[in-house]
Amino acid sequence: MSLAEEVIAAEALGRIVAPIPSTSVFAAAHVLASSMTPQATSLGQALAAGEIVVGAGLSAADGAAVELTVSPTEGREEWTISGTIADMVDGAAIEVALVPVNGRWWSVDLSLGGITRTEIASLDPTRRLARVEFDGARTEAVSDFPIRRLTAIVQTLIAAEALGVAQAALDMTRDYALQREQFGQPIGRFQAVKQKLADCLIAVEGARSALWGAVRSINDGVPDFDAARLAKAQATRAATWVAGEAVQMHGAIGCTWEHDLHLLMRRAKHCNLTFGSFTQNLRVLGETALEAANSGARSRADQFAGMDLGFIPSSEDEAFIEPFRAWLDEHVSAERAKTLKRAGMTERRAWQGELADAGWAGLHWSKSAGGREASFTQQVLYYAELTRRGLPPLPGNRGLMLVGPTLIAHGSERQKLLLAPTRRADILWAGGFSERGAGSDLASLRTRGEVDGDELVINGHKIWTSQAQIADWMYALIRTGPMHPKHAGISVVLIPMDSDGIEVRPIRRNNGDYHSTKSFSTMCGCRSTISWDR
Repeated sequence: MSLAEEVIAAEALGRIVAPIPSTSVFAAAHVLASSMTPQATSLGQALAAGEIVVGAGLSAADGAAVELTVSPTEGREEWTISGTIADMVDGAAIEVALVPVNGRWWSVDLSLGGITRTEIASLDPTRRLARVEFDGARTEAVSDFPIRRLTAIVQTLIAAEALGVAQAALDMTRDYALQREQFGQPIGRFQAVKQKLADCLIAVEGARSALWGAVRSINDGVPDFDAARLAKAQATRAATWVAGEAVQMHGAIGCTWEHDLHLLMRRAKHCNLTFGSFTQNLRVLGETALEAANSGARSRADQFAGMDLGFIPSSEDEAFIEPFRAWLDEHVSAERAKTLKRAGMTERRAWQGELADAGWAGLHWSKSAGGREASFTQQVLYYAELTRRGLPPLPGNRGLMLVGPTLIAHGSERQKLLLAPTRRADILWAGGFSERGAGSDLASLRTRGEVDGDELVINGHKIWTSQAQIADWMYALIRTGPMHPKHAGISVVLIPMDSDGIEVRPIRRNNGDYHSTKSFSTMCGCRSTISWDR
């Protein structure tokens, strides 16, 4: 199997906490496959046939950094090995170990003389650690496969296993939240439980992204070293955290031996501590990044120059984005990109206006509205190009992504007059959803709109109203049908922010400043013409 296929298998085995030495065996297969020596070929064939369990003899704490010595036997073409691996991963489960000494891999039959193997009580009893002492045991050289390359492979495999554990813990907890009832309803309906599950899902998907980033980086069978380390850190952090949250959400039963959660929690901890915890791996990544930054190695734009998008664009998509690249080459020098990155809101709005005038804002909009009807892939290429050149996010993205497409599909002719200034960022939009006491529960909306002649009179409040303090218009959800069931009778309205009756008060964050995208707005007798808002 390729490493990508091994990753899929490792994730599946992690989900069920399979009590087999999969990571060690997969690693040994890579070592054996790299060599054409008779010993490597023989072991590889026996391993593939299931006749013998061959594993990489690595230290759980130190990886391949083990202190062993190999010496020739006097008068004979044989070698012996001496030293100790205090915590060999799967050391009690494998039969032949491939151990690293002086940059080479040596095979040792653990059943022969000169070896003392003592199983260690492990936090995860399904992963059988052992202290293995070599005292003149016979050994044979099998491969010169670079140890650093194998380390990256093992880190990626551990990440896959940890991801499987995290996903299993999340799935188990989701199912429990749908079944367990409290106060006459499933606990999955409670906002606190929903939020915890959502946080767990974000952690799992972040780990999955890091893992497949490592898989995407595979070159000549080996992932990028930093990508593998990052995957290991992210996946094991997700596994330990999600397993811990799962225990809490299961309540008392989650703390019992009879429930499978403790198996997931133990495996998560084992994955985390093997080859360095997530904090240790993140520290190494941070030190590497700082060293590169201090040496002036690459600018941000240089770092994104060869970015991997995760797919190969079609010729049609390349033909679509090439004129945009040419336009940027002509109009945005590296110095101007730096200036725009540091620019204030006025300059950034002008920048979006410049893009709009050139036909490069609102790409996914219909051509009749000034867009280019770009596909999803073409939009990815567009934003990747902006990122690659170090350009800032567009200040009017909320209008481009949410309001504009809605007006194009459902707006009246008068409402569509707002489209052109939205593309140019002459109009910035605020999003009015959450309310005090309702949060994101739209069924509990209490801001109400009532028709009075040709106007809609709105009373209520919105909180966490994104960009309200700089917006020109707000699109908001309000209740216009109070007699309807709580999930119905809700309308989307467009409200000029300079309307009488609107008060905007920024929310001070815990660090003392005012976040530019959070504000509290009160609408008391706000009147907005129905022809705009219907």
